[in-house]
Amino acid sequence: ASSPALVVLCGPSSSGKSAIAARVQEAVIGCAVVHQDDYYRPIEDVPVRLGTTDWDCVEGLDVPALLAAISQARSAPSTRLVIAEGSMLSLIELPADALVFLEVDYSVCKLRRSQRSYDYEEPPTYFDDFVWPSAREARAAARSATFIPDSGLEGVAAHVLAIVKALLASRGAIEVGQRIDSPESACGGPA
Repeated sequence: ASSPALVVLCGPSSSGKSAIAARVQEAVIGCAVVHQDDYYRPIEDVPVRLGTTDWDCVEGLDVPALLAAISQARSAPSTRLVIAEGSMLSLIELPADALVFLEVDYSVCKLRRSQRSYDYEEPPTYFDDFVWPSAREARAAARSATFIPDSGLEGVAAHVLAIVKALLASRGAIEVGQRIDSPESACGGPA
């Protein structure tokens, strides 16, 4: 059997990546999720730019640990799909079977981001100085991605699930037309 499929889910901060990954994980038996946000370096090792800790640069990530987590998830016997999600993953070379970029416009992204709380204080210009430029860089690097416009959580989730289902079918992990949430599709036959 081939290794589990890897879908890399990218997009700006607050574009819905974690929520979409959770939806896919609920819908696909044998799906593991790796969150970029779990792999930041200690604050003293994150670059400081413009007098502020820049959490929105690849140098702030523990890339080896992130890659090891993806590899570990793909090697688990019950896993047939791994979703790696994060705003900067298109800037890292990953063995992705599919790269999906969630698009959201500037004003919506800035509003959503302003409604979040973090363990650290962000200066008022952080979004414009760090978040949005990083998002634009990640989008430019995602040349081979399927770009999904923001059509609400349900619409985007349906689009991503269609991509996942087609990918799993193309790899023989499910039969075309077979449900992706049934035990038969998870183990190749009746339980």
